[in-house]
Amino acid sequence: MAVELLKHVQVEVKVANNGQEALALLAQGPFGCVLMDLEMPVRDGYTATAHIRANPAWAGPPKTA
Repeated sequence: MAVELLKHVQVEVKVANNGQEALALLAQGPFGCVLMDLEMPVRDGYTATAHIRANPAWAGPPKTA
């Protein structure tokens, strides 16, 4: 539902099927927002979020080109 609502207001959406994919997508470029499902397979949202917070490259607001 969130994906459809965001697309409706012309927000570009990328979907990861698990926490590991979410981290890989995040490493590819800046994102203005991350919505995390806490019960994902492979790496759950709690663990993925901990990795995001521990990475200094992802601290603070996203860098723009």
